[in-house]
Amino acid sequence: MISDLSVFFGRFHPLFVHLPIGFIIISAILEGYATIAKDKRKSFHLSVKISLLASVVSSVVAVILGLLLADKGGYD
Repeated sequence: MISDLSVFFGRFHPLFVHLPIGFIIISAILEGYATIAKDKRKSFHLSVKISLLASVVSSVVAVILGLLLADKGGYD
């Protein structure tokens, strides 16, 4: 039962591997726009912080799911 669940959740690893990359690109675009537009609003800085936090969280989830997949996914 637990083995089946770990394989099931482990198969979501490829999805979560690519999420941090997207969040980092979003934060770079927001930071670049704020710099070019010389916009000093705090909303851009807050958005960048939230995006980077989401990147960290999804990275940790990707690592955990990768370990689940490697443990029971038939990899040597």
